[in-house]
Amino acid sequence: MKSPRRIAIILGSTSDFAQCRKAIPILKTAENDGKIELITPKKGDKIIVASIHRHKNYLLHKILPYLIEQGVTTIICGAGHAAHLPGMVDSHLRYDLRNNTVSVIGVAFEDLNQPIHTIAAMLSISDVPNTNVIFDGNHVGPHGMCYACKIAINEKLPPITLPNPVKKPHGTFDWTDIEQL
Repeated sequence: MKSPRRIAIILGSTSDFAQCRKAIPILKTAENDGKIELITPKKGDKIIVASIHRHKNYLLHKILPYLIEQGVTTIICGAGHAAHLPGMVDSHLRYDLRNNTVSVIGVAFEDLNQPIHTIAAMLSISDVPNTNVIFDGNHVGPHGMCYACKIAINEKLPPITLPNPVKKPHGTFDWTDIEQL
């Protein structure tokens, strides 16, 4: 029998649970059928909540290494408004950990009261340069979460390209540096 795909789901906030409810039956069926195993640091839990803005060190330095150690191959990251979570997770995996085995699927959560927040979430995922985050116009809102789960469960995910290491470190620059750039 084929080993189940090891998946982690990371949300930016518990307020995002409402947009995940429609995906629960999809995930439960896949778990019961032995297709997937949901991985979190706490046995029995199914979803990790860690804001990239408020829990950055915990997420990047504790959670991500743990997920890699546990053999997770796919992380579904969902967030709303300025949805930095998928891009930051992908960036840390690629630039800092040099990992090319864990795929990141981004989901932009909807804000029906302020549609500009939905657009901001989509752009925060789709318009990040040099990212490997899997995202298309179908990964939005509750239906987007369902779609992302189906992809994570059933699809062959695209290969991950590690970026070239950054040549010039970030820091302070003098006028000569600025003029030469």
